[in-house]
Amino acid sequence: MTVHSSRERILAHLKRRPGTDVEALAQSLNLAPMTIRQHLARMQGEGLLVAESERRPTGRPAHVYSLTPNGDDQFPKAYDRLAALLLQEVTTLDAGDIAGLSQADKRTLVMRRMAERAAAPYLERLRRMDGRERALAAAEIMQEESGFVEVESSEDGLAVRDYNCIYGRVAQSNDDLCTFHTAYAGRLMGAPVELTSCQFSGAEACCFRVTL
Repeated sequence: MTVHSSRERILAHLKRRPGTDVEALAQSLNLAPMTIRQHLARMQGEGLLVAESERRPTGRPAHVYSLTPNGDDQFPKAYDRLAALLLQEVTTLDAGDIAGLSQADKRTLVMRRMAERAAAPYLERLRRMDGRERALAAAEIMQEESGFVEVESSEDGLAVRDYNCIYGRVAQSNDDLCTFHTAYAGRLMGAPVELTSCQFSGAEACCFRVTL
């Protein structure tokens, strides 16, 4: 999603910061509270948002807003890509690849091979880079796919936060997708990558720690 309109800016803010009230939205987006309320009412009517009452230390409870699954679907998703990768991988597996493996190990193998396949189109360019340069270029690829990736650099690596899982509805019910996504990030970056938090475990973003 390219964020231009007030409506899109509100959705993008709630994507990063679910559970935000009208006043916080107005202050962050520099819009009048009445304008915010009008957009929120329309988007609630369309089934894109849900409001909940939140108690405050003083004063009346405030309504805070979050995206519904339909609201989340307004952002980039890649279910068709995921299905294509899975079909390609399943058709290339043979009995020798999975002989003696447990069901969990079979799923992990498939997810890692899918990650290799997904990263392959980018590797010729990325292999010309080393270390931090390659990791930052890989993060840019993830940003192009997701639209909501933030990167924080440290002496020993990067912290990559992805606020928009492009496999969201599948990942919500199948944590094997986290194996795929982590392996994919590691293959792009050419460095060890660890998933340190996940949106579907209650975190605001899927966070990857990259060791360089």
